[in-house]
Amino acid sequence: MRKSLVRTVFRRFSPTTENRLLRPFLVVSGVVVGAGWFEMRVVIPQWAKASNAKEVAEALERSGHMASGKQFWALLGPAALPLTAANLYAALGSEGPRRGPWLLSAGTAAAMSVATATYFAPELHKLSDAHHLEDSEVRERIRRRVRLDQVRLGALTAAWWAGLRALSR
Repeated sequence: MRKSLVRTVFRRFSPTTENRLLRPFLVVSGVVVGAGWFEMRVVIPQWAKASNAKEVAEALERSGHMASGKQFWALLGPAALPLTAANLYAALGSEGPRRGPWLLSAGTAAAMSVATATYFAPELHKLSDAHHLEDSEVRERIRRRVRLDQVRLGALTAAWWAGLRALSR
């Protein structure tokens, strides 16, 4: 019963069409992962050691983190979202050895997009305007944000790797 429902709702594409969907998704996902690693290794350390709200706001501006959200990520996000949605739809309808890694890749990318929009971006904006918070709360928010950024980047890297695996099948 379940398999027939999946086939009814999610259309099966030809292998050629699947590859045409998967390749640009992996290119954009690779750029996202690479930019994420750059931010984690170069940009975030410039503001993560700040001890109070004023230092955080200044360090975020100096590091370019706020500007990248308005310039780089604002261009990449609109490209990534429809590719992620299309690949999630196609992966749900696929069969065979490619299905598992493709679902993992597209599903994780979709979940990380939701997490970014609902937590990571708003929290960064709160940190840039945290003058009303105690220094200890600012430091705790920074620690939590950096730890969760590491988890998010690990998940995105694994998702990209799974997508590469799906492409090779």
